[in-house]
Amino acid sequence: MENKEIIVKSNHLIEAKYKLSMREQKIILYLISKIEKNDDDLKLYRISVKNFNEMMGLKGSPKYSEIREITTELLKKVLEVKQGKTIYSFHWLSLVAYNEQEGTIDMRFDPILKPYLLDLKRDFTKLNLKHILLLKSGNSIRIYELLKQYLNIRERTIKITDLKLFLGLDENGYQMYSDFKRKVIVPSMKEINEKTDISFDFKEIKEGRKVVSLRFFIQSKILGKQEIISVEEALDDPLLHELKMILDKKGYDLPNKIYKKWLDAANKIWNKASTDELVLLVKDSVKKSTIENHLAFVTYILNEKVKYIETGKDHRQITVQDNYKNTIRTELLPSWFVEQKENQQQELTFEDNDEEFLKKKAKLQAELKARKEKAN
Repeated sequence: MENKEIIVKSNHLIEAKYKLSMREQKIILYLISKIEKNDDDLKLYRISVKNFNEMMGLKGSPKYSEIREITTELLKKVLEVKQGKTIYSFHWLSLVAYNEQEGTIDMRFDPILKPYLLDLKRDFTKLNLKHILLLKSGNSIRIYELLKQYLNIRERTIKITDLKLFLGLDENGYQMYSDFKRKVIVPSMKEINEKTDISFDFKEIKEGRKVVSLRFFIQSKILGKQEIISVEEALDDPLLHELKMILDKKGYDLPNKIYKKWLDAANKIWNKASTDELVLLVKDSVKKSTIENHLAFVTYILNEKVKYIETGKDHRQITVQDNYKNTIRTELLPSWFVEQKENQQQELTFEDNDEEFLKKKAKLQAELKARKEKAN
């Protein structure tokens, strides 16, 4: 079966000139991911309203008026593709159908896009949809595409004027390079480096004192456990996906049981800001090399903050900076965490004829038992 997480896009489309919002770009790229390798024509592609809402960041029950507003605007959008000395202008979509009873939306690409999306043999770029879905800026998505195109070469030099066109920016926008760098390039670099399968840095190329081009240095990141996360998981719970990616860099998996407890605590502490604050807390934890167990540490911080709230105290007094140097006492670890560690140890296999190993096993089990009794 074709991998639905991979987007195959003609380089002519990568370098096309168009202005799409972050939401509109995600719709287009999601639809491209639905194309099968053996498709000989552009079909009617279907997306559930649930997935559409998740991808668009829409809150609450489906509002078809809001969905129609987004897709109607997308129907109007035009892209320009240059081939040789000819510039072609056409629309992305030719049709959108709303199936309210089924809870689905059907969309069809403009037929003229067929040579740019089907049966591509050369001059194409493969993109990872699950990483794109995590990006919150339209500029980040476009820069990600432009750099993925040159990943094998490891470098790409783009004139500032061309880069603005690629990003759909008005030629008079960001006339000061310092503003363009601060508001577009640096935030995109931070987001791409944190959330995708590539990272990059850049060098400014000047003519006299004026920056005229940027030379990007591109690297592929070796991703571990997060590669097994599906597009559906990223759509259903982008917070879980993002936390797993952060923790994976330190060699941690994030069990659903722990994640749910974190989320419950975060909602009690920060309410509407729980998502952003929880991500910041986990990032602050993994930055501290002296913390031995980041899952336990984050759990401890959240539990202490909840206790402060329940007793009428200001939870902001509990910070990573104030607590990371201290050794977390065993009795502060939640019982479910101790039980999980014990179960993990019991799943290990032991050689019966290894006397020294069995002694260590017995000692370890005794310590775990004592910890469990204290935690309870």
